[in-house]
Amino acid sequence: MNKTITSRKAKVLLHKLKQNNRMFFIEYQKPNEERVHTMCRMLLNKQISDSKGIFDHQQYDNIEMFDITDQSFLKLQIEEILFIKYNDKRYYVIQNN
Repeated sequence: MNKTITSRKAKVLLHKLKQNNRMFFIEYQKPNEERVHTMCRMLLNKQISDSKGIFDHQQYDNIEMFDITDQSFLKLQIEEILFIKYNDKRYYVIQNN
């Protein structure tokens, strides 16, 4: 199932994934127009106790996540994200102007 969401709702979805410590797929576009599809998680075990449940939209403009596929950290801007796939739903992100 596919769904189109705004970048503001994508931030809310990423916050929920972070709070529940869920794995998800993400596709983003690099500056050289290359598309990358990878599995990610927002928090590692040591960060779970440090996380706060307060939602702030500016916190999700630049997102740091753990790339499970490459075993490395990944820093993205919300504008680079093309879609988020979670629970067999693909959320296409359209950017707000």
